[in-house]
Amino acid sequence: MSKRNALDGRYVIPLRFLEVSAVICEECGQPFTPSGRGKKAKYCSAKCKQRAYRKAKRMSRVTTPPAPAGDAEHEPEAMDALTAADFEAMMNDGPEDYVSVLKRTQARLKEAMFSAGTPPGSLTGISKQLLALTREIERLEGNPAQGMTTQEDPEDDDDDGEFRPEAI
Repeated sequence: MSKRNALDGRYVIPLRFLEVSAVICEECGQPFTPSGRGKKAKYCSAKCKQRAYRKAKRMSRVTTPPAPAGDAEHEPEAMDALTAADFEAMMNDGPEDYVSVLKRTQARLKEAMFSAGTPPGSLTGISKQLLALTREIERLEGNPAQGMTTQEDPEDDDDDGEFRPEAI
């Protein structure tokens, strides 16, 4: 059954006499006998291995990216710091407070519009919101903002989605 190795005197046992227990495939669940060489096998075939790889890759794409580190508004620590005075200031319905909220929103829209991470498809919606917001601020303050006009263009009434440089 065993043979003596002439080089170092040890016994060499052929693999066919070793008992190998069956392993369960991680992908399909079928029992299989590993080859006994190299790393411990997880999959019964190359097909199962490829299927598991594709599934893992698909699952990694589904996960959402982490929030930006500098965004302190959504962190729980920032929310806990709200005082009674801050709450009263937020609940005040004065027109000055409403305008300041609109201006903050306007600044965020401008920031999003010029951000490199903003998808090109959303620029149209952002610019329309920014224009409407600017017009609302102008209406409440009674003075036109620089670079934005509040005069309605008769040509602007038909919004067919085409870009017209003369409309700018």
